[in-house]
Amino acid sequence: MEDYRVRLHRVARKDFRAFWSSHRVWAAMANMLAPIILMTITARQGVDRWWLLFVGVASFAISLAGNYVISMWRAAKSMDSEHAEHNAQLNARLAAQSQEIDQTGQQIVEASRDEIAQRAVILERNAPRPLIEYWNDGGVQERITITNEGTSTMLRVLAILPLTWTEERQVSLGAQVKPLPPSNSDECSIRFRGRDGIVPLPELLKQPSSPDARATIALIYQDESANQYRRDFELTIFNDGRVVWQPGAVVLARPAY
Repeated sequence: MEDYRVRLHRVARKDFRAFWSSHRVWAAMANMLAPIILMTITARQGVDRWWLLFVGVASFAISLAGNYVISMWRAAKSMDSEHAEHNAQLNARLAAQSQEIDQTGQQIVEASRDEIAQRAVILERNAPRPLIEYWNDGGVQERITITNEGTSTMLRVLAILPLTWTEERQVSLGAQVKPLPPSNSDECSIRFRGRDGIVPLPELLKQPSSPDARATIALIYQDESANQYRRDFELTIFNDGRVVWQPGAVVLARPAY
């Protein structure tokens, strides 16, 4: 990088050369010529000619030196102005680049969100769709049949969440449900835990104090690509003790990345 003093003198010399016009050259030369002319005129009157010559040369040198000092001062101001303008332009470019980067990043984030949302819609549209039928032989032995009503991928049950209304009751499956290809079913035992132990589902549904309470159970499962889904079922008990598991919407819980 060019030293500041070297650059200062370079700019000063440029300004110094630009200063000289024919009139300014004559003005500077006049300082030197005047004593020489006077020396010629007064040569016979005993005036020291060498002193007059010295005064002329000294005047010319002082004129040059003064003009160069002025050029140095003007060069410093010019460099400061150029530096300030350069910094302003650089800051403007950096701000524009930063804004462009922010806009690009925002566009990437929005595009990523849109892509994830579109992927979620496609996954939910093609997701396995479990149906559950509940069976009770009148005793403690209870069973459910899980059917995959989907048409495109296998259903693998991961968990069944607690029966919920105003409070939760733990639910557990008696056996591992096998993977279900589309339009296939599997049956397994199921148990419901009440305040005092295992309780049949119809009896459990009669426990809430509010007649408007809604009982729901969520099934967590995945497809063969390991995308996880959730489907809520609303449980309705009829006067004859029959319980219907009404399925809700299929929701993508966690995509497989």
